[in-house]
Amino acid sequence: MFNIIQEVKKIEKDIISWRRKLHQIPEVGLNLPKTSRLIMDELDNMNIEYHTLVNGNAIVGLIKGKEEGKTIGLRG
Repeated sequence: MFNIIQEVKKIEKDIISWRRKLHQIPEVGLNLPKTSRLIMDELDNMNIEYHTLVNGNAIVGLIKGKEEGKTIGLRG
């Protein structure tokens, strides 16, 4: 059975690092080129497919499961 807590614990240090990097980028409003680049670079590093929208400021990552079924959307 899939245990999300165990999976998150495996990447806890990465999550903390991402948060710290994001907080060091002084971008406001809807002009977020450095923030967007950071997110896209991390998704590239994890081989996660993504699409950009809204002048590149909205990024939608696609993680496909092995089976068909319900879909979950997360926003951050």
